[in-house]
Amino acid sequence: MRKGAWIGGLVAVIGAGYVTGVYLASEQVAVQYQRYVAALSENYRGVATVSSKVDSSFFSSANKLSLEFNDLPEPVLEWAQTNTIDFDIKFSHGFLSSHSVLTIAESELRNKINGYQVKPDKEPLLLSSDYKYDLFEGSVLVTGEFSADAFKHNSADMELLIGSVKGPFSLLDDTFTLDFIARPSSLKVAGMEFQVAQMRLEQSAKSLTGNVLKAGLAIDSEATIKIDGFKVKAQGDGLEVNGLLLEIDQHVAGDRLVIATNYSAEEVRIKRSSGELKFDNSVVKLSLDVDMQASVALLGDIQKLQEQGVVDVNDPAVIFPLLNGLTQKGVNLQAQRLAVSLEGSTLEGKVDLKMDPFSIEEVMLDRQAVLQKLDLEADFLLPKKLLAALPDYDSSQLGFFVGMGFLLDEGDNYRFSISAKQGKVELNGHAMPGM
Repeated sequence: MRKGAWIGGLVAVIGAGYVTGVYLASEQVAVQYQRYVAALSENYRGVATVSSKVDSSFFSSANKLSLEFNDLPEPVLEWAQTNTIDFDIKFSHGFLSSHSVLTIAESELRNKINGYQVKPDKEPLLLSSDYKYDLFEGSVLVTGEFSADAFKHNSADMELLIGSVKGPFSLLDDTFTLDFIARPSSLKVAGMEFQVAQMRLEQSAKSLTGNVLKAGLAIDSEATIKIDGFKVKAQGDGLEVNGLLLEIDQHVAGDRLVIATNYSAEEVRIKRSSGELKFDNSVVKLSLDVDMQASVALLGDIQKLQEQGVVDVNDPAVIFPLLNGLTQKGVNLQAQRLAVSLEGSTLEGKVDLKMDPFSIEEVMLDRQAVLQKLDLEADFLLPKKLLAALPDYDSSQLGFFVGMGFLLDEGDNYRFSISAKQGKVELNGHAMPGM
């Protein structure tokens, strides 16, 4: 074989391999895109109609995604002059890879949004994604970055600033991660002022169904929200919270779904005309566990109601019957630590509650039956030094509660404890009459 023919054959093989790689990437990304559209349609059913148009070629495609909302509030509809928002999504395909950019489509609505941007020359919203096709695993890894510009509105009676948001994300079949940072926001209205410092959201989740886009429930999920500071001012009074942290962990243990939360703040300041209080060591740690399958069924029932759009899912009369499925497998709640410190004294407590299977109707109609199913231990310690520092504190009022047996006087502290088991309730170690 002549050298030229050999080289030409090699180029042809390489070229064919490259073309095949581009084709596989475009096909897999098309499948992935249809997953997104299907997930949006399902999640917005009863709220908005989702539609998509695709204009594709071998190396690229130009897609348009539309959300037509069914019932927007009248003020929003009057401002927007439309109930539909359109997005442009442009794809470019390479060898076993693809890149897409999502933006708000050119429209009168887009022009209105531009008018509120802090930097009108930027895209108000941008979603940039990279797709990597694994030929052996048959999966598509999506990584990208989300960004939204800051927005402001100033009028005679209101000043509003919504900080910009930016951060990376990743998506692979049943897993999802993100790490977003929101810049400071503020609001001045009716003599009040609200300020939120920089906020960071970190989240990872693994779905129950294997498709995180359609997951009604995550089997493993962790989320952390960190807020540098939060302030409220009104007529000389104020509230300031620094170092606010919220952690949420959700996981499956056997046949139970466990949700654990941790709220904490480095410092809380309350400013009043009578003086300032400075709290620290503020902690609330809670955990809740319920039946796993009942949780899945509850979410499915709520989604069906939302899709039907004929009932208000915020109506207790609608939700309570659905909750029976959850409570029929028992509910456990723990407050491992409740604490706040002032001038070196710490108010703290803990709660451990277990409920055998019960129904919502029992809670409303048969108190004694509920007590038979209740296992409760709760204990709170209230330092007198901390209480004395509170405005308008009146020790004689607590003396009345001590005399009635609701509080125990332990010298430097007051204590409140309550327990309930098999229908018997004890307050501070003494049986409560009628219980």
